[in-house]
Amino acid sequence: MSPSSPSPEELLSTRYGLDAGLLGHAALEAELVRQSNAAGISRAEYAARLAHSPQDLQALVEAVVVHETWMLRDGGPFTFIAQSAAQWRRERFGDVPRLRVLCLACATGEEAWSVAMALAEAGLPPEAFSVEGVDVSESALRIARTGVYPARAFRGPDAERWRDRWCEETTGGYAVRASLRPSVSFTQANLVDAQWQQEVQPAHLVFCRNVLIYFETGARSRMLAFLRRIAGAQGLLFTGHAEAVLCAAEFATFGPTGAFAFSGERASLSPQPRAVTRSAFTAPPRVAVSQTPSPARRETRPAPEDELALATRLADQGRYAEALACVNRVLETDRTNPRGWLLKGLSEQALGDAAAAGNSFSRTVYLDPSNEVALLALARLETLAGHPERAQRLRERAARGAAAGVQG
Repeated sequence: MSPSSPSPEELLSTRYGLDAGLLGHAALEAELVRQSNAAGISRAEYAARLAHSPQDLQALVEAVVVHETWMLRDGGPFTFIAQSAAQWRRERFGDVPRLRVLCLACATGEEAWSVAMALAEAGLPPEAFSVEGVDVSESALRIARTGVYPARAFRGPDAERWRDRWCEETTGGYAVRASLRPSVSFTQANLVDAQWQQEVQPAHLVFCRNVLIYFETGARSRMLAFLRRIAGAQGLLFTGHAEAVLCAAEFATFGPTGAFAFSGERASLSPQPRAVTRSAFTAPPRVAVSQTPSPARRETRPAPEDELALATRLADQGRYAEALACVNRVLETDRTNPRGWLLKGLSEQALGDAAAAGNSFSRTVYLDPSNEVALLALARLETLAGHPERAQRLRERAARGAAAGVQG
């Protein structure tokens, strides 16, 4: 690779907004070696070719991003929609003839079809809503468009009940019923592409779950501004468990905790959108330590950064207990790793252990006093505990830290 050629990490960042560290450097390197071997060239030659071959770069992106999903994944949002969508359509959205729904980074389509089923469960006829799934991967979208999924895509009793109502058994698994199909479509797009963002029309419901956690800071800030525009003042945004911490500072929480839903109305503390200076999973500045794990022990385990990247991917797949186990392995030998404590708190929060999550977020703030995500997470816990004054102080502290980061 010539000195002037951007590295694969730089290409993923500039063209797709992806943070290679959050995807996992080891996983990225393994894929680079695999694809260069398949092409019959050296790893260096393949890396240099990426800058001039959109097809090769697209293939790399499709290989390293997480596509695992399933029907009614983290079911809270879908239950909330099934219970309330008819009321929203009538009261919140002015009895519009058709609700517009966007599912961003929809992967193989299970989320988009689940939303359609939830709206049908709410009593809306198919002509009363349209659901558009968007993803960077054309190969994933080919699966989405078939609307046919194996039995393992339906996990848990709720998903199985909805499968029996809205799918029919066929060769290869279960196919979404014909009545829902005209209401669902799929589009290939790079979510951080500025032209595509400008062309997207506002939506009543926007799903953007476990997406922002893989973006580098600048792309994440642009995505938050984009989400605010397309949700507008009345739209509803549904996020993943980690992103909910970030969005709580910009949007008003809406509905039950497990739905991770937000109103397009602004959070009371933030009159203007601001850049998010730190990801929920980006490593904050490290605290100096006097003791380090022995070299022999380090050689027997993955590097902490790769272990935490694996934890991120596991959490994205809804495997929170496994993510927590990964984080705990890191913290066994690196007790002053703020990123590890933050991931621990987010995993514990997703598992419903608020007390443990609060302790982990507090540890994060002790090690990294300006950690915006941990401060906002603690503020959310204080709000749920009925302590609005404490929550307000934490949000103000987070806002001061974010402002200082932008100025710096």
